[in-house]
Amino acid sequence: MIIPFRQIMLDETVFGGTSDQFNHERFLNDPGLLKSTSYKPFGGDVSLCPGRVLAQKEVLTFVALALGKYRVKLAGGKNACQKTIPGMNTRTPCLGIMGPDAGEDIAVTILKPQCGS
Repeated sequence: MIIPFRQIMLDETVFGGTSDQFNHERFLNDPGLLKSTSYKPFGGDVSLCPGRVLAQKEVLTFVALALGKYRVKLAGGKNACQKTIPGMNTRTPCLGIMGPDAGEDIAVTILKPQCGS
């Protein structure tokens, strides 16, 4: 059985009225959220993902290698920096990662590898 934890993670009574929006400071501003029974990024109890540590390290390694080897910049010139973080598609059921709302992808330009790479 697979339990969709997304609905738990979007609980407005726990995470506030902006639970459906990405807020990179949410847990810094309220560290108590990490102990909430609604915070289950890798499942919980007997369904705790055994590969969670490996998954976190894989993502960090990929980002570090990609940014270390290539020059990445926002596409769209000078106005690209004004782009906000895309909204999450909270309407489509999923068992994994939520994607961005339609049409809200952030385009990047990947340039030649940096010197010496």
